[in-house]
Amino acid sequence: MGSEGRVGERRVVLCGGAALYRQPRSAAWWAVLPVPPMPAAWLPALALQLLLLLLLSPLTPTQATLTQTVWPNSALAGPGGATSEVAVPGGSWPGRQLLSAEWLGVLTPPAAGDYTLTCQTRHGAVLLWLDDHLLCGTDELFAPLLDAPLPPFMRLSGGKGYILRAQFYHNETSVDNASLALMWSERGSGGAPTPIPPSAFAAGSVPPEQRTRLELQRRLATGWGAWWRPSALAATLLPEAATLTAGLCTRGSGCMDPCAPFTQEQGRAPEEPRSPGVARPGIMAWDHSYWELTVGFGGVNVSLEWWGSGSGGGAAARESLSLLATVVGGDASGASLMLSADFKFDRAGVVSADSVAGLTLVHGLPHPEGAAPGMRTVRMRAVGSGSGSAQVVESACNTSALRLPLGKDGAGFTSAAGPLPSLGSLRAQAVAARTRALVKLRGEQKGLPELEEAVEAMQVCDAPPCNHFDVVLLG
Repeated sequence: MGSEGRVGERRVVLCGGAALYRQPRSAAWWAVLPVPPMPAAWLPALALQLLLLLLLSPLTPTQATLTQTVWPNSALAGPGGATSEVAVPGGSWPGRQLLSAEWLGVLTPPAAGDYTLTCQTRHGAVLLWLDDHLLCGTDELFAPLLDAPLPPFMRLSGGKGYILRAQFYHNETSVDNASLALMWSERGSGGAPTPIPPSAFAAGSVPPEQRTRLELQRRLATGWGAWWRPSALAATLLPEAATLTAGLCTRGSGCMDPCAPFTQEQGRAPEEPRSPGVARPGIMAWDHSYWELTVGFGGVNVSLEWWGSGSGGGAAARESLSLLATVVGGDASGASLMLSADFKFDRAGVVSADSVAGLTLVHGLPHPEGAAPGMRTVRMRAVGSGSGSAQVVESACNTSALRLPLGKDGAGFTSAAGPLPSLGSLRAQAVAARTRALVKLRGEQKGLPELEEAVEAMQVCDAPPCNHFDVVLLG
């Protein structure tokens, strides 16, 4: 029988004239050290013992700590995602294929300094965060005119781990050999960016609570919502990124450009572009199940109400969305509601417009590839007294669009399945969705006097003109 003792942090087992000790828990193999004096006759037995221990305790190589997931679509979601462990983020994908990829790991710089991270891409778009600071963003995904400029460097501490998350999109099959390489350089060194070595990712792993947080963010950013920041008139379905943008057309002013940035009049930053129309937000439910925007353009004011299944994950299919446009002021004669369709966030998709079938958005590529597996298709149909006269139009930015006369009763669109509802039925749905949003707001803000008072005012004032905005203010 042997006896046990401790040497520093090592567990020691004394066996005859040899000490078998296990390295700290981070190591995965055993070692045998002779403890003199030791009879020569014991050497063969000890050698055999060492050999058996090595065979029974396999060596563990340095583990890759970066998790890579690649999907056969441009949505970073859906079936078919392949997850593996890699040494560094990035890679090369030969041939023509539709794909998206994400990496998650910990970057540990060897020394303190001001580091610049460079994302070299070919035939693709990329976003990269370090401890939630966006450091790489190609123009397809990051609009420098609307968002603050990216920082030129980030000050990092030597030996400290920083959570790195990167996303890459290749959204077409017309070009070959998509690739991404991650480089870095230290500010003031004068050297060119060099590839980040695998050793910088081998010292740590993402804590479980951080993985839970990122997964929660992913689940919440699903379904319909006002996700596309450049335009307050847009509703986007995530993760597919199918986007519907509302607009107005008038006799004297023409049509609003659906691809132009459109931000609300209040709260606009100085660097943000001016919009051809002006708008004021109304109620917005936290889960995007309802939101309202009042828009003024060409002498007419229109309330735009969106509602549907909302966002937040948990449901197998969150694709229901409806839009109701109601004239609340100005001269609406000859005015029409325009709804255009495209895909945002550098996602791939095919859009078609038909005066009867409506707008159809398919996440994928044209024939023969077709829809990406597991991705949802959106079909928006026109609703209103003028629905039979819906007109297919092509916008200035080559998006497919439908124009629908507003009329005195307004107009709308819906993606809900089943028989096409009447305009009166669509309006009743809007009232119900608004009421639910107010109830949610009142319940969640209970105990906050100022917000309770605001909710009371919104519930009391539930009819034009006080629930909308004056023509003079908007027109």
